[in-house]
Amino acid sequence: MKKTKKRMPLALILLLVIVLIGMVAFLTIRYRPGREHMSLNTFYGIDREEDGAVIANGNLISADDKAAAARVVNGTTYIRWSVLHDHLDDGWVYDSTEGILRYATDKSLISVNLSDTSYTEDRNSRSWSAPIVIVANNKTYVALDFVKQFTDLTYTISDQPHRLAIWTAGTSVKTGSLNGAEGIRRKAGIKSQILEDGKSGDELTIVQELDGWYQVVTADNVVGCVRKSKVSGIRDSKIEANLPERQYSHRILDQKIQMAWHQVTSTAGNAGISGLLANTNGVNVISPTWFSLKDNGGNINDYGSVDYVSKAHSGNIAVWGLVSNLAANGVDTKAVLNTTSARDNLVNHLVAAAIRYNLDGINVDIESLPTEAADGYIQFIRELSLKAHANNLVVSVDNYTPSASSLHYNRAEQANYADYNVIMAYDEHWATDKTAGSNSSIGYVQKAVAATLESTPARQVILALPLYTRIWTTKSDGSVSSQAVGMKDQDALLTQNKAVASWNEELGQSTASWKDAEGNKVEIWLENADSMARKMEVYRSNDLAGVAFWKLGMEPASIWQTISAGK
Repeated sequence: MKKTKKRMPLALILLLVIVLIGMVAFLTIRYRPGREHMSLNTFYGIDREEDGAVIANGNLISADDKAAAARVVNGTTYIRWSVLHDHLDDGWVYDSTEGILRYATDKSLISVNLSDTSYTEDRNSRSWSAPIVIVANNKTYVALDFVKQFTDLTYTISDQPHRLAIWTAGTSVKTGSLNGAEGIRRKAGIKSQILEDGKSGDELTIVQELDGWYQVVTADNVVGCVRKSKVSGIRDSKIEANLPERQYSHRILDQKIQMAWHQVTSTAGNAGISGLLANTNGVNVISPTWFSLKDNGGNINDYGSVDYVSKAHSGNIAVWGLVSNLAANGVDTKAVLNTTSARDNLVNHLVAAAIRYNLDGINVDIESLPTEAADGYIQFIRELSLKAHANNLVVSVDNYTPSASSLHYNRAEQANYADYNVIMAYDEHWATDKTAGSNSSIGYVQKAVAATLESTPARQVILALPLYTRIWTTKSDGSVSSQAVGMKDQDALLTQNKAVASWNEELGQSTASWKDAEGNKVEIWLENADSMARKMEVYRSNDLAGVAFWKLGMEPASIWQTISAGK
């Protein structure tokens, strides 16, 4: 007997069909690109007609403090100063206290007062078609077309809402075009809201690659995301320059420098120069510590002497007067450097003094610089260098050995304007350190030079070395103290304490230790002919501009023979 096949109940079939249709619908909805749009005003956070957004080198700059990144006022496009400074050109320095904007080129100094329709270039007054610097919502804005005269950038602007795409010359970019209609989305995802409906052939600038997506800037200044598969013809290019390449000038001596600092704390201290120089050999630059910050107005203490300079010149020794903030009791270095009128006074006083005393140069020694004074400091170096060069003066700047804590000294920008970077390759272990150690080991010196050469050409680098060391005392409770001792006095200490020094190849110097009368451990890392010879090899092997020494009077006369031999 033939068996009858069981058939699937019709209800079950219908249920399966419904489930299948539901799954297809679900998957279709899930993977179908979303069509929801977001308004550009909402995306850019713009709700006022004059406000605008900024895309700086492909990066969207968000508004903060309820202040827009750009504004368009009476047909003039303005960019917020902080956006200009932080994202495009940090050479624009604004003094909010006095309402003055400054900018240094390779040849001149630009100065603009708040709300003015004119500016000065050095001493020449020039007019502009609109206020150059304005304040809106308590924020400072600068006319972008004015900026373009000095900062090499290009920009386009789109309306409703205002949005700028700004690119600095030399920026590397990738470009491509859409190979079909495609939405430019807020984020990388097919469900993300659409900012602009792209058409086949639309040109795009690619900002970065994401997972299956590109972040792009469109020709209509919309920054968003598009699927990689929708972009073709990708090519590399660079933003072209519109301004001539800058040619920074430097007053580089035609001989290797052998400089010595002379600590002068009063005019009476100038009298000993002849005796100090008589003990040297090969010194061709001397830097007396004549100038220091006197007050917050940029005035200076001055211990200069025409007779001193004449004596040095008679021995073919150049004189670079040093200016420092180290003896500036009660003076706020930040206030002096960040306040335009005070900075101007400081520059003018220094150049005037250099002319008065017939100096050959100025040596800058600003230490413990607050990070908040970084802009004012580097602007001081720019302005001093421009004015000094106009008066045939050399500018050298004393710098710590490079470290994270001194990045704000901006050595690369110093190298554009100042003639020499003097690396103070000592104080490896300083008086306030809690552990004893070398003042200037060979490894410390080598690293200091290598790090400096990353930002400064060798022909502008002077290696400063110590003519002193430190003796360290460690008490039974573990506390540590030290005091400086000159090279010429350290051997007597060893003899007095019957201590024997031994050479440490790794440190490139000899060390010794003993117990004092109270049983405390005393240690010294010696600076002598052997350690100096090792350090001079670092100078010679890197073909640096010269060497410098702190300070005259702490050394035995014999060390100058070692120094001269090392050149």
